[in-house]
Amino acid sequence: MDKTPSGNHRSCKCGGIDAAERETLDRYGITRVPAATYLLDGYRYTSLADAVAQARRSRM
Repeated sequence: MDKTPSGNHRSCKCGGIDAAERETLDRYGITRVPAATYLLDGYRYTSLADAVAQARRSRM
């Protein structure tokens, strides 16, 4: 079931977004996009290359 508020909102399938956040995004014309996050040894990386580099360093 889609819980996106009715009206002229673009459909957001990003999950975890509440009405206040949706209103803020709409007010300022901000678009929320999914972003990959890589987890390694308790750290988060937004770059796969950085995660791989750390993995190589830590496994030497």
